[in-house]
Amino acid sequence: MQKLDYVRLSFCKNLHAKCYLNESECIISSLNLYEFSQVNNNEMGILVRKYEDNDVFKEAYEEAQRIIRISDEVRITLDEVKAETSANEDIETEKQTATFEKLTTSKLAAKHKLKTTELLEKLVKKNLLILNENGKHYLTDSGKAIGGEFRASQYGGYFLWPENIDL
Repeated sequence: MQKLDYVRLSFCKNLHAKCYLNESECIISSLNLYEFSQVNNNEMGILVRKYEDNDVFKEAYEEAQRIIRISDEVRITLDEVKAETSANEDIETEKQTATFEKLTTSKLAAKHKLKTTELLEKLVKKNLLILNENGKHYLTDSGKAIGGEFRASQYGGYFLWPENIDL
């Protein structure tokens, strides 16, 4: 993004909206642009076209400008680091790669050509997960026994499953 002209990244504390704005269209959303949000969260957004509703477009633009004024500009630099590895490090990396055979629920669903919600239903039916009254999934002892794991994250968490799990 740093190579794109007229793109600014800003940080505003306690703001969880995203606004993508150009001279004719504006998208306002809560969606983070990575797979976890797209698969695991319920997100919503709105597209505003200037030629369809100039007043709403103008209000969105003005609010975006206000938020930019109170925000800190974020500068991102990505420097490629090429490190030389020793033979021992290469062996350790191979061991880690060889033993890592777990997939997230969304990746496992994709592997089996299922939607994530369909896979979650199957995992509940197999008693590998339970679904509470609030719609939240929890790993069962049976799920743990077959190698299922829950990993906490800043966005709530996710499950990892052996890639060869019997569905």
